[in-house]
Amino acid sequence: MSAPNPCFQKTGIVNVDKNKGEGRILFTDSFFFALRSKNDGERTGRHFGLLGVMVGRWIDARKAKAAPPQYLEHPELAVLPDKVRKELQKTELLGFMPLGEGFTVTQKFSGFVFAAPDCPTVIYKGFFNKGGIRKYLGKRNIPVVK
Repeated sequence: MSAPNPCFQKTGIVNVDKNKGEGRILFTDSFFFALRSKNDGERTGRHFGLLGVMVGRWIDARKAKAAPPQYLEHPELAVLPDKVRKELQKTELLGFMPLGEGFTVTQKFSGFVFAAPDCPTVIYKGFFNKGGIRKYLGKRNIPVVK
């Protein structure tokens, strides 16, 4: 039997203080992270078809490997598997909040709003990921306000 997954992540549109764009949300044992994708090479390469996308991904991977983000040293992220940490190298941290007292989740039509005291509010839009996120939050006994 495989070991339990130490994190739960979903991609979608992430909005933190009017900083809106493609990104992902990540849940660990005791923290919630909002991350923005830094795939500039891939986005530029889209104009040149499949080969452009592949070259863009390669450029993004080289940049990320040369200068990994500082937030990957956070104790919750440092213990993640290498595969997940490699994916996170191509992101930037928008915010994080503890999953303890005061953490609230509100369900909206197209996603969720995550909030905690003294932390920026995170708006996540990913209509097709709502069921999986709701199921995960239920397993963790995190109440969702509708």
